[in-house]
Amino acid sequence: MNTINDIQFDNNVFFPSDQWITVLYQLPDGPSIFIPIRRADLLSFVIAYDDMIHYQNVVENTTNKRFVLFGYSDNIETWLWNNNRIPNNLEEINIFCPFREDIEYLRQFTNSRTDKVKQIFQYSSLERHLVIYGMDYIFNLINDYQNQPNVFQRLVDLYTSLSLVLPTLS
Repeated sequence: MNTINDIQFDNNVFFPSDQWITVLYQLPDGPSIFIPIRRADLLSFVIAYDDMIHYQNVVENTTNKRFVLFGYSDNIETWLWNNNRIPNNLEEINIFCPFREDIEYLRQFTNSRTDKVKQIFQYSSLERHLVIYGMDYIFNLINDYQNQPNVFQRLVDLYTSLSLVLPTLS
């Protein structure tokens, strides 16, 4: 079974984009949660990070990119609890958490600290949320690559594959 660590970003297609879709899941010191990503091969539009400090530095120092973050609840909570500033180019934060009971607490906690949190959901649906977001992202990119037939076709094929896998995800 694949996990977040099996996601391989496609630099050739997605690096030039002005927006990067990212996942941050730094494992806690205790037992980690196994988050299955069955079709990691289709998430080539995602850059996965497992170190919060490194991720914060990348966002801070890559000012020519806009970031969308899907972040593990403990990582986001630590980031906000430490009063770390959220850079302007981190445009959207989506939080995945272990338990349904955590959602309301996280909503209250984050609402008082930032307006960039768009969704909070259980980690069991992370792959589905990434696929849905990715389909919209790729749909918008396709027009930018009409003059580059190889990249254009790769985007069309990836969009088609994502649309076919979506009904199989919970």
